[in-house]
Amino acid sequence: MKLKTIIENAGIGGFGEQPQKMTPEQKRNLLELVGKYNECGKTLYGYEDVRQIAESILKVTELAEKYALDECDEDWMGAGIVSKDMKEIRKEASEMHKIAKEAWTANERLKACYENIGNKLSRYYEIN
Repeated sequence: MKLKTIIENAGIGGFGEQPQKMTPEQKRNLLELVGKYNECGKTLYGYEDVRQIAESILKVTELAEKYALDECDEDWMGAGIVSKDMKEIRKEASEMHKIAKEAWTANERLKACYENIGNKLSRYYEIN
């Protein structure tokens, strides 16, 4: 198969052909979407710091474990079950904290990409 055939079948256009121009409707749609670019950023910048939430949950699990074990002080059977359950809760809370740190890092990278895209788009379009 020839490169020319691959390009033509891919819809890129043949050699020497001009790409199709945008329709007026496509242009209006582009300007509308670019104009609303800052609305996309509200989601990225409104992102709650999940690290703080995860740390709070981690503290809650620690205190809950201490309290639960204090309450079943004399019931060794109950203490064993509570201890096992609290160990599992602590493990899940630690995993949540780890994932929250990763999510925060990913969100910071998303914000950097968003800013870069916005800066370059603003050279050519008005962004509200």
